[in-house]
Amino acid sequence: MNMGRIRLAGLALALALSTAVGAESGKVLRACAIHEKPFLEASKTGDLDAQTDVEILARNGGWMQVRSAAGQTGWVRLLNVQPVSTEASAGSSLLGGLAKLGNVASTGSTGTTATTGAKGISQEDLAQAQPSLTELAKLEGLPSSAANGRRHAANHQLRAQVSEPLDPRPGERGTNATAPQQ
Repeated sequence: MNMGRIRLAGLALALALSTAVGAESGKVLRACAIHEKPFLEASKTGDLDAQTDVEILARNGGWMQVRSAAGQTGWVRLLNVQPVSTEASAGSSLLGGLAKLGNVASTGSTGTTATTGAKGISQEDLAQAQPSLTELAKLEGLPSSAANGRRHAANHQLRAQVSEPLDPRPGERGTNATAPQQ
């Protein structure tokens, strides 16, 4: 009976320690604003510089709640923070490993899934982007008419907006082809 209590106390202590040290740390990849809530319209409470170390407190869709060493706490976009793997992370702790093993045994899956809903497109990728004339030709070949467009808009309660057409001539890379020349 006494041995059972010791085991139970040891298990409770191990669980408490793994939870305490299981907080995930991360590094800010690029300077970003800290928001009060996990959406763009939320008020900004501060800024984080690139390479700032943060503690990841929670995740919500495309957002992470973080706390910096300076004590700033708030929500930042998921793609602005790189989680840092540590030996103390829940996934590599003894209990985390046992839980993962139990999950594999019962479901055949580790349960680990990483999704952000966005592809990692860098500024360099955007700067080097080239138009695909083949894809443009496919789009131009799709059947459509002004009457079709108006009917679709009416069915979905859309309203017309006037916008200036883009200059069809390709401009130099990195410049706006429709910008006025001086």
